[in-house]
Amino acid sequence: MSNFKKYIFTIALLLISASVFAQGSSCEEASPFCAGGTTLVYENTTNVSQYGPVGCLNTTPNPSWFYLKIKEGGVLDFYLTQGNNSPNYDNLDVDFICWGPFDSPNCDDLQYFCLDAFDDNVIACSYLPDPIEYFSINNAQPGEFYMVLITNYSNDSGYITLTQTNQGEPGAGQTDCAILNQVDVCYDNLNGETVDLDATTDLGVVYEWFKDGVLLPETGPILYNITPPDAFYNVLVYDVDGVLINNVEYSVVFWTMPAFETPPDLSVCDSSSDGNYLDGIYDDFDLEAQRLIILDSQTDINVSFYESQSDAETGDPADAIDTTMPYQNITPFNQTIYFRVENAVCYGTGEFQLEVYSMPVYNLNLQNIELCDSEAYGTDTDGIETFDLSGQTAVVQGSYDPDLYNVSYHINQADADAGTNAIPDTYTNTTSPNTQTVYVRVEESGDQACYTTFTFDLIVTPLPVLNADVNLKKCDDNALDGITNFDLTEAYSLLSDDASQVTFAVFTTETDAQNNQNPIQTPENYLIGQPHSDTVWARVTNADGCSSVMPFTLEVLDGEISTDPLFELPACESSDGDVTNNIAVFNLNDAYQMIADDYGNPSGLIIVLYENLNDAMMAQNPINQLDNYSNTTTNTIFYRVENSPVNECVVLGFFDLQVIPVPEPAPLPDNVFVCLGEEPTVIEPLTLNPEYTYQWTDDSGQVLSNDFALETEQGGVYTVTVTDTYGCTNTSSMTVLESQESLLETSDLNVTHFNNLNTLTIPTGIEYGIGDYVYSLDPNGPFTTTTTFNDLIGGDYTLYVQDLNGCNLHEVNFSILDYMRFFTPNNDGYNDYWNVLGTTEGVD
Repeated sequence: MSNFKKYIFTIALLLISASVFAQGSSCEEASPFCAGGTTLVYENTTNVSQYGPVGCLNTTPNPSWFYLKIKEGGVLDFYLTQGNNSPNYDNLDVDFICWGPFDSPNCDDLQYFCLDAFDDNVIACSYLPDPIEYFSINNAQPGEFYMVLITNYSNDSGYITLTQTNQGEPGAGQTDCAILNQVDVCYDNLNGETVDLDATTDLGVVYEWFKDGVLLPETGPILYNITPPDAFYNVLVYDVDGVLINNVEYSVVFWTMPAFETPPDLSVCDSSSDGNYLDGIYDDFDLEAQRLIILDSQTDINVSFYESQSDAETGDPADAIDTTMPYQNITPFNQTIYFRVENAVCYGTGEFQLEVYSMPVYNLNLQNIELCDSEAYGTDTDGIETFDLSGQTAVVQGSYDPDLYNVSYHINQADADAGTNAIPDTYTNTTSPNTQTVYVRVEESGDQACYTTFTFDLIVTPLPVLNADVNLKKCDDNALDGITNFDLTEAYSLLSDDASQVTFAVFTTETDAQNNQNPIQTPENYLIGQPHSDTVWARVTNADGCSSVMPFTLEVLDGEISTDPLFELPACESSDGDVTNNIAVFNLNDAYQMIADDYGNPSGLIIVLYENLNDAMMAQNPINQLDNYSNTTTNTIFYRVENSPVNECVVLGFFDLQVIPVPEPAPLPDNVFVCLGEEPTVIEPLTLNPEYTYQWTDDSGQVLSNDFALETEQGGVYTVTVTDTYGCTNTSSMTVLESQESLLETSDLNVTHFNNLNTLTIPTGIEYGIGDYVYSLDPNGPFTTTTTFNDLIGGDYTLYVQDLNGCNLHEVNFSILDYMRFFTPNNDGYNDYWNVLGTTEGVD
């Protein structure tokens, strides 16, 4: 809806000698101004805030705004005064700035041409402390407008006058004072508005009306039904005596009513930042976009927006909606916005609606639909299935009234946005196998433009890929009846290359497998259903819950079970630290190599050891501790050989563990001495076993000999280790003592002389040797431990010292001096020579 305000003016003019005109304190309120001298006086402005610096004006206190219109072109010289000293009005400081030219007295033009500081297009400017100012406008053209800002520095009440000083001179222009009485008429061609001018003047009798200088027939005080175009009118008023008592000029301007387009209503979805999509409040209306529609490319009219019709009629800028920022409606869901379209004189109003629709509310917990590939459509490997979308609609709508929103499904975003080409609820993804993205459109039932879209996927999950022709083979546990137990789990890795990512169940019939019923409860120990060959069905399910069924066969092979031990594996009884319990520690790794060698040691041969035959047949509970196995459980070890060249199935055999008793220790002699400084002493066991090897070590463990006998020159503890052909050992130790030949010398003996019966005393102590000694003066003995020999007559002797530990016999020579008890020489023929005993020569 739009409203135009149209006016029919009746103008009444009074005859006065001098007129006082109002002024505007803002540019938008600028008053018409002309050079009429003291006959045209304008009130100044007081107590009005300044703008700040403008052009040359450092301050702009108490601004008064005016505009001039040029009537005749040329040069116009002015002087400007301000004061309160009638009639001159020239005692107050007057400052001014003048801009131009412009096409109209429109502050929008001033703002456009004189940006921010208003210092462009300046004709003249003065900030002098004078009550009279002078300025000129050169080369003025008829119809041009000039804006003038005059300030009142003193803030004293007074008046402003403008006088042209070169009026009537050659080349001088002239201001148009008719603008002081300008009549603005809003006009449109449809209604043909007119205006009446009333010039009734006291004492006026005769009126002469002129239009653009042409005399009109009207002689009364009122000129009726003035119509376009614009024209300059004046009236001469005469009294009864024919005296001219008034001459009034004025201009009648017909303004075209502003044309505009009524914009469409603004309909939006409630998606404001308050987070409430149901309150009907939207905070992002763009009224500037409506302005462009209303203007329809026009540039000479102004559009403002209001929240009430009365505000639009009044047109107060303070009540206008600020369109420099997004607008938020004050009435939920539906609100009327009123707009005012105006030019310099005329205005019209219109309105449009703001409509806020609640955003579609839907359940965000919409999951993808996943189906397992099947043969319900095509093959079970084509990635195509038929989906039911109706369940998604119920999820989307949740607990909300289904009549509030429409839900549709589309295969691309463009269709979802346009609301076209919806797909049916029963949909087959033939155009996009495996995965199809579905675009959901949820729209407000009352406004299909209020919608939202989102997506979910239709997913066809591949079935587990299974390998066919899987065959489990197993040796018959007794090699006779073709019946044995199978570990069906061994087939899992053969059926699926992703066995760790899927689950398995095994059934005895295909029907049970397809229906997932009656699975084999213990697949790891399944007894074959019929001799030699059987078929079972595996149902394999992936992480997405999709299953494939595949049969596999069980085949019982005739295996080989040895009846005789393959070998005996020996170990010494002492290996467990106890030589009496018939328990030994075996290294079963040696058995591996012996078994492998028996089969020719082919590549890929698998050997596993068990403690009993059943474990070997079932391939369970293998022996893991191979290098340190004790025969506390059994002395027979069973082995299972696979991939052998002699049998497709496994070969089961066994070997015995042989506990080898430790060899008898070597008997060693007792009381063995080594004689220091003599030949080495030879030590050897009392008996020799030719099947043993011998090794001698000292008490530090140093190996001294690997012979049966050991030669040594010093005492100590010596150990002999005997080793039998199995490598079993035993040890014997002995202590070899040290001894030596006596160190006694002649000088050490204590001998008495010339006593007839003399004495030999032998000293004792370690300094004479470390052996156990006995003594004799006869090499043939007897020997005695006595160290004193009495009743020795003079003569030469040898003392024999014998070591009881077997060292060399020691001899010490000594002499006893004595003499015979007779008188000589007396020439009696007896003892004619007197010899001292104990010497080798007689005494003359």
